[in-house]
Amino acid sequence: MSKLISVIIPVFNGARFLHAAIQSVLQQDYRPIEIVVVDDGSTDGSSAIAKSFPEVRYYYQENRGVGAARNLALRHVTGDFLAFLDQDDQWLPQKLSKQVAYLQQNPGRDYILTHQRLHYLSEDVDPTWLRKEFWQKDHPGLHLGTLLARRSFFDEVGMFDTSFVYGSDGDWLFRAKRRQSLQFLDEVLLLKGVHDSNESHKVPQVQKELLRILKKSIDQSREGVGKDKA
Repeated sequence: MSKLISVIIPVFNGARFLHAAIQSVLQQDYRPIEIVVVDDGSTDGSSAIAKSFPEVRYYYQENRGVGAARNLALRHVTGDFLAFLDQDDQWLPQKLSKQVAYLQQNPGRDYILTHQRLHYLSEDVDPTWLRKEFWQKDHPGLHLGTLLARRSFFDEVGMFDTSFVYGSDGDWLFRAKRRQSLQFLDEVLLLKGVHDSNESHKVPQVQKELLRILKKSIDQSREGVGKDKA
């Protein structure tokens, strides 16, 4: 019997993208899946879009950030595997099936990521925060949207650190990497949305948090891997 995959989608004022994101989950060729959308205090039509899908379990919280939204979802999902999708990204149909097959064939591995392709959702967007080679070719997706992880491994690494506004996913991946090296399927299985509202536009704030994440990772490496749960 195939094992359940829990798919977690946090949303904050993402009405113009959310429908396509959820559809990309429903178009996966893997079953069974459960889809949980956590609304982080949206003031647009995000809630109506999420609730329009009978397959979606919807939760609402006052605006506390994406890390807190993901943590709320983690308290409600029941899957053997965990996957995450941002409101403005889309999966290709074989994303989950190929990752599950890899983990089943490699029982010593607890998580796997994939390559991604930039997907322009706004006209005349100049993603100056990305290196030029990322505009021009597919590349490894070092973020949660390309991740599939065993639930047992996720519980070992710990929840998301909500002190990070922009980098709670990066912090989690740093903690995961200390337990098990990064590995990517050499195949594009995610379309990364690029548009005029990407948080990545906030370069100074993102860079400042990245430095905090790096410092935290170094400090915890010195203290020992067992002390780094968020």
